[in-house]
Amino acid sequence: MNALLLLCLAAPPAPPVTAVAYSPDGKTLVAGTRGEVAVIDTVSGEPRAVHKTLIGRVTAVAWASNARFAVASGEPGLSGVVRVYDLASARPVATWNAHGDTVFALAFTPDGKTLATAGYDRVIKLWEVGGDTTKPAAELKDHSDAIYSLSISPDGSLLASASADRAVKVWDIKTGKRLYTLGDNMDWVYAA
Repeated sequence: MNALLLLCLAAPPAPPVTAVAYSPDGKTLVAGTRGEVAVIDTVSGEPRAVHKTLIGRVTAVAWASNARFAVASGEPGLSGVVRVYDLASARPVATWNAHGDTVFALAFTPDGKTLATAGYDRVIKLWEVGGDTTKPAAELKDHSDAIYSLSISPDGSLLASASADRAVKVWDIKTGKRLYTLGDNMDWVYAA
C-alpha cells in the first residue's frame, strides 16, 4: 500500500491541454500542451504523432482541411511561432515567426490558402500558406487590445475578430477593410 502511494505521489501530473481542434471529418484531434502537440486518432484514441520541439505553450490550433493543420506556440513578449503540418507525413511543411508576442488565434479560409493569425500585439496578419511566409500578405489594424479569437465566414469573404478591447470587428478579407465594429460588450470578448 505504501509503495502504491509513493508511486502515485512520484508520478508527474500530465501537462494541461491549452489548445484543441477536431479535423473537419472528425477522425483526428490535435491537442497542444507546453512544448508539444499530439495528433490523435479519434476512433482508437491512440496518438498518430507527437511533436515535442515547440517553443513555449501551444496557444492555438486550426485545421485547413483534413490534410493540414496549423499550430501557434511561443513565449509571451518574445515570439509567436506558427507551424503548418501535413497530416499524412506528420511533419511541418512551414514554420515562421508570425508575431513578436503570443499568438492567441488562428483561422483558415475555406480553401486553405490563407491563414489569419492574431494575438497580444493587436494585429491580424493574413498569410498565404504555401507562399512566402517571411511577410504577411496583409495586416489588419484597428483593435486597441489583445485579439483572442478569429472566425472566417463559410464563403471565405469575411473575418470576425474578438478582442480585449470589448469589440468584435468584421473585415473584408480581400480588401482588408474593416466593415463593422460591434462594441457594446461590457467586458473582454474571447470568442467570435
